Amino acid sequence: MKGFHLTIPTGIFGNVEPGADLPRTFRGLRRKIVERTRPGHAEAVDFAICDRLRLLQLPNTRHSKSGLYKVPLTLEELLAHEPDEIRHLARKPRRLWLTDGAGLLPRYQTEPVPDAVEMFARCADLAAENAHADLPDPGRFLHRGDLSAALCDAELELHREGVPQRSRSSVALRLASRLRSAGYAEEEASGMLASFAARCSPPMDAQEARYVVEAAYRAGGNGYQFGCGNGNGDPPHTALVRGCCPYADRRECMTYSAAVNDGLNGIRR
Repeated sequence: MKGFHLTIPTGIFGNVEPGADLPRTFRGLRRKIVERTRPGHAEAVDFAICDRLRLLQLPNTRHSKSGLYKVPLTLEELLAHEPDEIRHLARKPRRLWLTDGAGLLPRYQTEPVPDAVEMFARCADLAAENAHADLPDPGRFLHRGDLSAALCDAELELHREGVPQRSRSSVALRLASRLRSAGYAEEEASGMLASFAARCSPPMDAQEARYVVEAAYRAGGNGYQFGCGNGNGDPPHTALVRGCCPYADRRECMTYSAAVNDGLNGIRR
């Protein structure tokens, strides 16, 4: 038996709207819930379920290694059954009585719970405050000049050559964020991104490119930060940068070295 998932309908937290800080808010919520419930083995709580590459197993699907199914338990079963009894229940699928057939949406309407609404609001405020707290200030090592002063060699090549459709928006956001950090005005960045958009395959819509630039320049704090990754599960846009990087040792890259020499311990991946 691998463990348990505690699934909480978002309705109890009030009106939860999509947003850039929502994953960070939920990360704080998970920790607050553990603090409030004080489980007997808090060290066993897995907070890594929020990473981008983690898959959430759906109810009544079979675990490839254990051969057991992820099944719902009543509170009474959870509190009264021994591990072997729970394993026995997990040998076959069970009826889903609280959620739809996919196991994701509640069958019954959930009302906001005042304590949960207040907890969510506090976590959301904290997430917004800390959104960029751990990011280096790119203005400390990027200085306005020609494009070679704002973009690393790999980014310059992507800007010159364009990128495939699946990576257009993410690479455009990366380039626009770099230009912002180097001191370019939003209008200047829009012009530079327009030429990049036209070289993509297929070309990126001009309006979409403007939206990306707006997003980069509206971001709070120091804006979005990007690095060169580590080759292990990098997102597509970062993998493109690594593929275009001419340096076997990234310490040879002036952009990377400038960040390290400024005491930033490298740039974010």
